[in-house]
Amino acid sequence: GRAMDGHDSRHQVILAQLWTWGPTIFSALAFRVIFEVLRAFLKPDPKNSQLQHSLHLNTAVSFTHAVISGTVSVICVLRSPSLMLEPLSDHSGGLAHIVVSISNGYFMHDLLDIVQHGLYMRGTQRLVHVHHYIVIACFSAGLFSQYLVGYLALNLVCEVNNWFLHGSKLLRRAGLTGLPLLASDAMFLLTAPAFRIIPHLWIAYKLVLDRDHIIGSHFATAFTGMIGINILNAVLMRDFILSRRQTRAKAE
Repeated sequence: GRAMDGHDSRHQVILAQLWTWGPTIFSALAFRVIFEVLRAFLKPDPKNSQLQHSLHLNTAVSFTHAVISGTVSVICVLRSPSLMLEPLSDHSGGLAHIVVSISNGYFMHDLLDIVQHGLYMRGTQRLVHVHHYIVIACFSAGLFSQYLVGYLALNLVCEVNNWFLHGSKLLRRAGLTGLPLLASDAMFLLTAPAFRIIPHLWIAYKLVLDRDHIIGSHFATAFTGMIGINILNAVLMRDFILSRRQTRAKAE
């Protein structure tokens, strides 16, 4: 009986580890496949450098991730509206766990891509690297702990805002600088408060409210990560607005 119980216990541990890390590993490999498919179809423009082509590919994969994760995270909220107010509730057994795993795998792939091809190496662009390290640390810790998955799934509604951030980059690189680009830029600014700024500030505040129910090291990781993300959001919004002002000044 005890031998059987021990065997069952080991079996359960293995299944739990597969559920914790399997979807993340699958996601990282899947985004690598997406990258290779896009590289086969998006041929380099002779007028552009290899670095510009690598940035184009990277942005196309990022846009793909934003569409997938943004859509699934919104579905999570619509299916379980309590996620917005009580993210500490158990969301580890279903769609929330899947969307967090998808994004964790994507950020692992993307970090390798930007390091391998030397992307985002100038000025505040380096904050992209910092952002990815923070996200991977927080998402991996959340998946390992299980009970923090709800916070991370709610965090990912910002990917809806990224549809327009990455979309604007793709439009600009395609030379579509008229009405489509203006519309995408406007939608980025319009969706930023509801899908990025307010949710991320709320999550940081809610972590403080729930700190008595969160293990100390988990709280420290999550809260430090959210402070970092909120600072990066401020830098992102500032850089976006400044770049649009510079573009307008050049046009005039």
